[in-house]
Amino acid sequence: MSVAVSESNTHQLAGTWLLMRLSTELYALPGPAVRELIRYRAPVPVPGAPPSLPGLINQRGAILTVVNMHVLLGLEQTVPSRTSRYVYVHHEETDLALIADSVIDLIDIAADQVQALPTSLDPVRAQLLEAVVHHEDQIVALLDLDALLRVLREAL
Repeated sequence: MSVAVSESNTHQLAGTWLLMRLSTELYALPGPAVRELIRYRAPVPVPGAPPSLPGLINQRGAILTVVNMHVLLGLEQTVPSRTSRYVYVHHEETDLALIADSVIDLIDIAADQVQALPTSLDPVRAQLLEAVVHHEDQIVALLDLDALLRVLREAL
């Protein structure tokens, strides 16, 4: 069983998405929101920040808030490796650096590929997702940047 996705919403979700791996799962971010991929380096911690915001990085003079997506999605924490990246996203006048275990590729998603989220999905995780798609025999969850910003603002 799944929650319905409106036809207008499936057309809004069609387009180019950045495919990335978090823990053992695949997620995607809207391509137009992605500004840059940055090699992982330890962020500067901010005292009193929640675990989902482990610190800040300076990227060519831009101070970016680092977001630990593992914490927000309830995924197993991983140790940063050579493939770990920050995905610099700009959405709603906000710049963020999302931690990804690896970035795979840009993929094109057609409206007819978009499927509703399963109703059995954990509500904490579901609130951050728009829909799912099948890509090369794997399920990819499409991240909702509006919901991500809302959850981060509530956490502060």
